[in-house]
Amino acid sequence: EISPKDDRGHFSGLEEAMGVLGMLVGAATNRVLLGVEHGWRWGVGFATVGPIAMLVLISLGFVPESPRWLKLQGNHEAAEQNLKMLLAEYEAEEVLADWAADGADATDRTTTASWADVLVSSCIQDRWALVTALAVQGCQMICGISALMTYMPAMLGEHGSQHSVLQATAFILFARLTVVFLSANYLIDGWGRRPLLLASLLGTLLGSGLLVASCWLRTDAIFIGQFLGFLIFVAGYACGLGPVPWAYVGEVVPTRLRSKAVATIMAITRLMAGILILVVGLGRVFAGDSACFVFLAVLNALCLLLAWALVVETKGVSIEHAKYLFDDAATSV
Repeated sequence: EISPKDDRGHFSGLEEAMGVLGMLVGAATNRVLLGVEHGWRWGVGFATVGPIAMLVLISLGFVPESPRWLKLQGNHEAAEQNLKMLLAEYEAEEVLADWAADGADATDRTTTASWADVLVSSCIQDRWALVTALAVQGCQMICGISALMTYMPAMLGEHGSQHSVLQATAFILFARLTVVFLSANYLIDGWGRRPLLLASLLGTLLGSGLLVASCWLRTDAIFIGQFLGFLIFVAGYACGLGPVPWAYVGEVVPTRLRSKAVATIMAITRLMAGILILVVGLGRVFAGDSACFVFLAVLNALCLLLAWALVVETKGVSIEHAKYLFDDAATSV
């Protein structure tokens, strides 16, 4: 909500980058402390949570309130002041002009929405925005990244030594971090959201296919085949599915719906991820890894079709203008 329109993807994409950086730091800390008596790996991990949480809590006092939220609360003076502080002068003037137009012809769009507005919206454009946001955030989880990252060490461990599994896992995490940073810094606001999502899903589909094929390799080659499959899957995910939804969902959902809608979408998609982890875990036991890889390949193919059909480009579009992106879809209903 507070990012300049030309840098919104960059700043939002850093959410994913910071998460992956935390995974890599955690994995590196575990590797360094591996074998330390009395389980100090857990102690060090928990000991860092308190100071970091305190630092974040203190820093929140210096974070300005969202101008768009202030506007919804009727605090127009503070909203305008924060807007001019956060954005370049020309962009702030454009947003203020959009606000004035909204106040003149759509007073119902300038107040905070109820839960009924989110769950059963009467506005067709809002429905399309919510469905598209759910689809994009859903693809991030349904592609199977959480399940693969959960079971990847165990899958690799069936065909390689503990040392080789640690090295492979660290390399894949480092590759994921590198791709996420490159995508967040150069591609999201340069290439665009839609092409990145489609390219990302092609990458995860290719990685899933390689994982399926690896199951038919010679026993001594399965580890290398799975490593390459995991690497391509994770790199494909990191270039688009990882960083893009953090920007895209907030862009397409109207401001008055955003807080409740994003909370609902996050809850639904995280539940999907948990169910998928459970399904893949049970699948490994009763059907084997090859069946799980085929299942994930099918899911990624379906996600690719869904993204192709629903996702519209939002690069460089102001949040106030994003509502017009779904006008064509609304008129075709």
